[in-house]
Amino acid sequence: MKLSYFIADLPLKHTFTIAHQSRDVQDTVIVKVEHDGYYGLGETTTNPFYGMTQENIVGALERVRDIVEALPGIPHPEHFWAHVKPYFEDNPFAHCALDMALWDLFTKHQGKNSTNTLI
Repeated sequence: MKLSYFIADLPLKHTFTIAHQSRDVQDTVIVKVEHDGYYGLGETTTNPFYGMTQENIVGALERVRDIVEALPGIPHPEHFWAHVKPYFEDNPFAHCALDMALWDLFTKHQGKNSTNTLI
């Protein structure tokens, strides 16, 4: 299995404002896992309130790169989630993005999601 990610600064149509900040761009990390001609995508956004930055999200993904890339096949995401949970104790945002990507890959491989099935 192959793990990759992409950094994206997505412009917002309207300024987003809450009590402690306003922004016109949403920093995002898109995660991609590939295996056997299929791919799955997941994403997470940064969040200053929770201390989530593109850098620490990418750092959390890098901590599990060897584990993900050593997988011989596509695991059931629930089993994999339990296995890598300790690596994401400080970054649930990165964990969520990887989880989404694995579920996307898993369902495509099972034939349950017919869009964008092949790379």
